[in-house]
Amino acid sequence: MKITNLNLLHWAFILLLSMPTLAVAQSEEELKATAEKAYENIISFAPTSKKFLTIHLQTNNGLLRFGEPDNYFTLPDGSYVNHKSQAVYQEADKKSWQVGLGQRAYYELLRFKYMSDIYKDIDKELFTKYSSSMYKEDKNSWMAQTNLLKLANAVTHVTEMPRFFCNPKEKCHYDVTGEKYYHRNVGDVMPWGGRGASEFKQLGAYTAYVNENLSALQQWKNDFFQNDTEEGYLVVKAYIRNYDFSNKGYWLSPRTNLVTGKIFKRMELQPQNSNERKFVSPRGINILYEMSPEKAEKFSEEVKQLYMVFKIEITIKGMEANYEYVDADYAFKSPIIALYTDDSLTKKVGEISMETMTTK
Repeated sequence: MKITNLNLLHWAFILLLSMPTLAVAQSEEELKATAEKAYENIISFAPTSKKFLTIHLQTNNGLLRFGEPDNYFTLPDGSYVNHKSQAVYQEADKKSWQVGLGQRAYYELLRFKYMSDIYKDIDKELFTKYSSSMYKEDKNSWMAQTNLLKLANAVTHVTEMPRFFCNPKEKCHYDVTGEKYYHRNVGDVMPWGGRGASEFKQLGAYTAYVNENLSALQQWKNDFFQNDTEEGYLVVKAYIRNYDFSNKGYWLSPRTNLVTGKIFKRMELQPQNSNERKFVSPRGINILYEMSPEKAEKFSEEVKQLYMVFKIEITIKGMEANYEYVDADYAFKSPIIALYTDDSLTKKVGEISMETMTTK
């Protein structure tokens, strides 16, 4: 289930209070619009159980965003959030951390979803020990248990973490009071029972988690990538080459043939026509962004980077051969490439059509 009740006014208010330090070039209206846009572009997935965290992911125009993320520490004018503005910096850090947690949880849930055949053989009562000469069922059980440990670390709510991942004899760093937003590290994978736990504590934590949470996780995974497809937007940072006076424009060099990221380790473009096939050329592609010399002079002074935004449809093919990551392809859903000067996608400067673009 998706929810979108995030506190827009709170973020806007904090930004406005810190306006002199944060971005003196922006007006009060621009700061407010930027603040509201930041929260508009987040979608939240409510879990099937209160024992799991809510997943927050970045979006564009209501669809999931892939590729280059929104860096909350960069403002639309290219400047950075000043760490001396403590309230503003903390809010940006909080959003970045929440999205980081969400990306990791989403990634692990997708792996879980597409490892369903492996999970049929999971041993719910004992740990499966790895061996180079394992039967298929035992290897499946070992892989499922390995995945479940990562999944549980990624999606379990902080109030539940001490039960399964804290050893009372060791210092537990989870903040279950809710007073601190940064209550866990995004990439942590704690062992069952916590560091230094005995084999009895480890097995007890594992079996308890399986009995209490596995069925709820199996229900939750069905909320994602129904029918194995999902529409979204791919954001690619384009390298801007020197102005071409002969062709009257800037050559942009995006990398679109193979996309990597935190949700999908790799997505391969499947072109549908001759224009799209140019994007998968081994030599890469250069696209002309047409502009008069007069306009280009001002453009070169004001714009330091460009972001190209493509509407796409992702199709999941399943797990790759070693079950390390989800294998996916994508296709363009629109011939229009939108151009922005900021990673928050608030400063649109133009469009390019694949149907009429000039390339080399």
